[in-house]
Amino acid sequence: GGLVAVGPWWLRYTGVYGPTGRHAHHAVQIISSTTDVTVAHGRDASSTVLRAPTITIPSDLSHAIVSSGTATIVFVDGDSAAGRRLSARCDGRPVGADTLTQTGTAGRSSARSSHWSTTPPSPRRR
Repeated sequence: GGLVAVGPWWLRYTGVYGPTGRHAHHAVQIISSTTDVTVAHGRDASSTVLRAPTITIPSDLSHAIVSSGTATIVFVDGDSAAGRRLSARCDGRPVGADTLTQTGTAGRSSARSSHWSTTPPSPRRR
């Protein structure tokens, strides 16, 4: 079992996940766990493997989840503004969270979207 929440352009699941067969979906998938998640992708979905605690898989990419455990998984509509931004940051391949959170010119995460939170950022200390 697990918990599910749904919004206008996203679905969030928290609970047990397990290995999957090779598949693709139009939604961008973000999977985050306290342990490494393993995703295979490529022509045969096993030619390239990425291991990281948080992985973002772009829209329409053939992949397989190799690991199992507990995680929070968010599916973002591939046609939404957030989905298009996330897929663009992935550049056609799954990426770890460190790739998506590289600091932008404004001193904040360039992957952060105003759609993710209505909480204003904390003031920076000098």
